[in-house]
Amino acid sequence: MNLRIPGKPLLLLSAILFILWYVIAGYFNRPAHDDFDFLYQVRESDPINATQYYYQTWNTRWVAIFFANLFYKLYLIQKTFITFHIVTLILIITSLGMLISAFLKRIQISFNFSTLFTITVLIFSSVFFSTFSIEDAYYWVNTTTMYSWNIAMFLIFASVVIDPNKNLSSFIIAVFTGFIIGGSSEPFCIMLIVTISAFIMVTLSVSNKINKVTLMFLIAMLCSFAISYLGPGHVQRSQFLPDTGIFLKAFVLVKSMIKLFIIELPSKLPYAILSGLLGYLIGTQTQEGSLHILNKSKFADSFIKLSILFIALCLISLAPIAYLMSEMGPPRALTHIAWLFVVYIFLNMFIYGYKREGNSQFLIPLSRFYPWIVATFILVTGLGAIKKAYDYSAAYDERMQLIEQEVSNGRQETLVITKSLPDPGWLHSAELTPYPSSFINSQMQKYLNTDFSMIIEKEAKK
Repeated sequence: MNLRIPGKPLLLLSAILFILWYVIAGYFNRPAHDDFDFLYQVRESDPINATQYYYQTWNTRWVAIFFANLFYKLYLIQKTFITFHIVTLILIITSLGMLISAFLKRIQISFNFSTLFTITVLIFSSVFFSTFSIEDAYYWVNTTTMYSWNIAMFLIFASVVIDPNKNLSSFIIAVFTGFIIGGSSEPFCIMLIVTISAFIMVTLSVSNKINKVTLMFLIAMLCSFAISYLGPGHVQRSQFLPDTGIFLKAFVLVKSMIKLFIIELPSKLPYAILSGLLGYLIGTQTQEGSLHILNKSKFADSFIKLSILFIALCLISLAPIAYLMSEMGPPRALTHIAWLFVVYIFLNMFIYGYKREGNSQFLIPLSRFYPWIVATFILVTGLGAIKKAYDYSAAYDERMQLIEQEVSNGRQETLVITKSLPDPGWLHSAELTPYPSSFINSQMQKYLNTDFSMIIEKEAKK
């Protein structure tokens, strides 16, 4: 069956518009916070030595740090992050497109490139807006390689697993992607280790068989994760983590789960539904009886099973953060949960559509309004974000010109900045603090190589 997407021309235009907004925002992106330290280390040595420096002293996510350092080196040449954002976008769109393509082929639905492109970009836009920290997950170089690139690697691996045809390239991809994930992000990696290990054990107990591709992926991920875990920087960084009892850690985990399901995820539900409606449309066009795994169960049964799995994955994801940090952790560490949430909504609505084969009760309203809702949302939201990014970049550049002028004037005393940077929208802010010894202030001073410190006035004007 050929996949039909009602209102496809408008949805395709919306997908292109989202890509345009993403790239334009990337063009206006500027170095912020940790970027200054990374840029300094790369400038004074090279990407490899800078990676070794962090591995020895602070951050042992060696794969993600190395990739980030390559683009920091490129920034020193180009003076822009635009190449990094284009590469990130291509990586995510390609990997997600590979998985969606494998999924559609598995359920015996044919499609053309424009349809696949439209679905892929719209699902990514749904994930993008569902992300708990857009600026960290997509517009902060050193955390984007940690929390978004590793997910792209898993999407590539998942597409290989879904494909029934396995060959040598399948094993190569499994090892390559597993190795990258293992050295990028502990929460996501630990979740995969637990989940895949459980999957392998269940498969062995039921069929006495093992998926060799999945096993190779797990082994590669474990090896890379071991390199990260055993790094000297890991030991030094752990000294700054709070030393609390197991009962407090358990309380934090419970509190984090409650906050996630009562506050965080409900606030993202409207964005996740954008992709869920696509799942419903695909489900209604899936041949009745073609999915044997769903034929003997009701929608409610599938919903309960998916919900239990989703809750379990969230619990596994939050547990190591609560144990190490005694708190929920930074929003960027939950980036993969946003992906899981969108997938959870998509699969539920796909199954719902599949179970209502031939029923046009919901298809007709969706055909009329869904494309316009998506187009309006992306247009309005994107315009607002780009306006903020433009204003922020202009103010940032103006501040940098002021600092350069003060360097030329031979300034020695502290520079007090009286006008704060505006809201950067999707971008990560490089705003200073009123304290010259704070991390961002000191790292910016080190990178800019000034003889004077810089602070923002406590009552700085907007």
